[in-house]
Amino acid sequence: MDSSSLPPGFVFQPSEQELLRYFLFPMVTNGFAYLPELDFYGGSIEVPEIWEKHGGLALEEESIGREGDLDIYLFTFLKRKSSNSSTTTTKKSKKSTNGSAKFNYIRTVGTGKWEGENAFKPVFDDDHDNNMPRRQLGSKKRFRYVNPKKRELDGEWSMMEFNLEGSYLLHEFPNLRTDIVLCRIRKKKNSKSKKRNLKQIDRQESGVACKRSHVYHHDPQELLNYESESNTNIMNMVPDIGGYY
Repeated sequence: MDSSSLPPGFVFQPSEQELLRYFLFPMVTNGFAYLPELDFYGGSIEVPEIWEKHGGLALEEESIGREGDLDIYLFTFLKRKSSNSSTTTTKKSKKSTNGSAKFNYIRTVGTGKWEGENAFKPVFDDDHDNNMPRRQLGSKKRFRYVNPKKRELDGEWSMMEFNLEGSYLLHEFPNLRTDIVLCRIRKKKNSKSKKRNLKQIDRQESGVACKRSHVYHHDPQELLNYESESNTNIMNMVPDIGGYY
């Protein structure tokens, strides 16, 4: 998404529910890539390069004097490890009943790797009838970047990976590929502090899920309409799910 087309003062800070519903779901079902795509698992590109080439440096310049860590968002593609763990399977994954945790995926990126910090957790709809059980939109898992050859980079980046496993949005799409995921890569603003308190991070992540920019916020659909009035309305591609829109 071209930042030059955004309104002044805009800060892109979607909730987890918005990432799954308005960005990952249209990408998986119709190929609408409103965020950059980068196939980085098992590749030679390093995480600092990903950060630099996909808006991280611009974020650092724009955030001078502001508090908080910095995030970039990307679509990428999972690759399953083969039985000998030395090659990848390129066959497109189909939907499974046990979620992404069922398979052993490649997590290397350049000379480092993304190391899981927790198990996959469900992400539930934040708009539901109190008399009805909450509906699952997808799943998420948190990773931290480690690099045995560049220890000074350990802990500088973390990543939250989102997928649509278990999502009720897919009830009309039983045979979709599930190797497409949405990644939020975060750089610690104060990277000198590398020790991570996972319980504290869990609390912070829960807060971010419903947090909005104190500078400016647009609903994702309003943003897409702002960028181009002729854009296809992605909401027409989303199943009717009880008046959320």
